[in-house]
Parts: sequence; structure tokens; C-alpha cells
Amino acid sequence: MAQIQVEGQSYQQKQKAYQQAIETVFIRASGQSQILTYPQIKQAIAEPTRYLTQYQFEHKNSQLFLKAQFNEKAVNDLIKSVGEAIWGARRPQLIWWIALDDNQQRHIVADGEPEIVQPILTQSKNRGLPSMFPLVDFDDLMQVSVTDVWGRFEQPVVTASQRYGAEGIVYGKVFKPASQDSVTSQAWFAELQLIEGSQMHNIALSSADLNELWVQVVDQVTDLLAKKYAIKAGEASSQSIVLTVENVNNAAQAVLIQNFLASISAVDSVQIQQLNAQGVNYQLNLLGQAVDVFDALAFDNRIEKVVPKFSQETKMQEHLYRWKG
Repeated sequence: MAQIQVEGQSYQQKQKAYQQAIETVFIRASGQSQILTYPQIKQAIAEPTRYLTQYQFEHKNSQLFLKAQFNEKAVNDLIKSVGEAIWGARRPQLIWWIALDDNQQRHIVADGEPEIVQPILTQSKNRGLPSMFPLVDFDDLMQVSVTDVWGRFEQPVVTASQRYGAEGIVYGKVFKPASQDSVTSQAWFAELQLIEGSQMHNIALSSADLNELWVQVVDQVTDLLAKKYAIKAGEASSQSIVLTVENVNNAAQAVLIQNFLASISAVDSVQIQQLNAQGVNYQLNLLGQAVDVFDALAFDNRIEKVVPKFSQETKMQEHLYRWKG
């Protein structure tokens, strides 16, 4: 599903909107903006109605939008046919700590600043990347200062992020040089870091337009994450693992956990095997490696691995987890 703002409902306007919508879907499904460079993808973009399953127009805040839904299997098959990856539902939630200096006042961008936040959230939605901004309230400022974010001091930012339950952090500074002595002084610069799991990436970008800079930052962050989580067509394997989840209270919760496990991009399918004394056994048929699954579980706050107590004598079942919801 993609939502595109349109000027009207003429044939030409709809065709243009369909093309923009399917471009968004290809990029979101693959996790890579470069997907649009393949001839087969270009051909599909030129004929978007071949993949269109339904659409509707709706008005929001005096603006007209087209909502278009495309054949998911056909889109995924085309991405696989060019040898690119499919990025499933497993997408880490990010929190953005941005220290912005616009030559007036240096401050941490808060959730209540739509003129700054909205371009990032809009592009994050286009790329299928869950994103949020901190409140920057009293509780936040007791943990982290604008100097911490500006200087990219990791520990205060990580500590302040804990209340939000995010799985990844983007933090650092965005500024426009005060000097007007050079061409570069007219540009905006972003010097940021992405922390996701045990990995850290540096991001350095510039643009003459601040909104365009936000788009570039989101695109680079998404491309980096997609390289980790997306599974290439040639990586499918027959390997499977069995996980046991304790404290499953009813059938509805068992199915909820099954759907959660199936959302991990390294997982092809999930079957409920059996209920035993320790919980529910799930068989995960994998696309990638088992370590990809364990990494994904380790950084998701909805589930946790059960660690044996030091004094525990009985052997604990392998791959035992506790559901937190």
C-alpha cells in the first residue's frame, strides 16, 4: 500500500500517481533505493496498472491523496528476479536525537516540532522504517543534554532512549555554518551516527535544502539497515530451528507469537509444533541463517531469552524464550 498526494483525478494525474506509488512500494519492499535502476523494474513502473489490485481517493486537510495497493507476490517476485533482497516486516523501531543549529538556537528536536519532524517521519513511512522523536521533556533532559547529542556522546543518548523502547538510535548534529565566506556555508550538514544492536555507522551528508537533507539521511539509514535485515533471493535454505516460548496463556496469544516470529525477515514460515510443560514449541523454517533470527530476537523488547539461574540443576530446554508482549 502506498499513499500519494495528487492534484486531481484525470487519467494523466492517476497514471503519474500510480507510477510514484509503485516506485515507493518497490523501494519499501526491497529496502534499497537502487532497485529502481533495473530495466525490469523500470518496465513495471511504466505499466503500474498491471500490478494494481485496488485504489481509492480520499481527502485529508483539504488535500487529495491516492491510496494504491499492488499485488505483493508479483512485486516480490520481480524484486527476486533481479537478484535483490526482500525486506520483510522485521524493521527496527528508531528514535531520532537531532541537535539542530540554525544559527539562532541550538536545541534537541522534539516530537512537537512538525516543521522539522514531519519530513523525516514522512520519508520514514515511505521507506517502511518505524521512526519516532523524543519528547525532550524534563525526564529526557535529566538524562541527556543538547551538548551530549551535538558531541555524539553515546552513553547519555542510549540511557535517555531506554524509556522509548527503541531498537535503534540515530543521533548527532545538523547545522549550517555561520560563516558566509564560502559556498559550503550555504549548505546544511548532517553528522550523525546510527546505533542498531552491536553495530554503529557514521553518516555524513550535506544539502542546500534542509528538507532534502532529511530525505537523504532517512534514505541512507534505511539502506544500511536493509543490508542487515533483508534476505536475498539466493539465500533461501532448508534449515529450520525450534524455539520454545513459555508463559503462553491461550490459543490467541500462541497465534500472535507465531505471527511475530513470522515477521522476522530471516524466517520463511512458522508452524506451531506442540505444547509441553515449558511452553509452546515453534518450528521456524529459515531463509537466512539461524544467527539472524537470534540477533533479531535479542534486539526486540517483546521477547526475551530465558537465562538459567546459577543454582539451576536441571538442564534447560534449548532456545527457551519468554513472551513480554
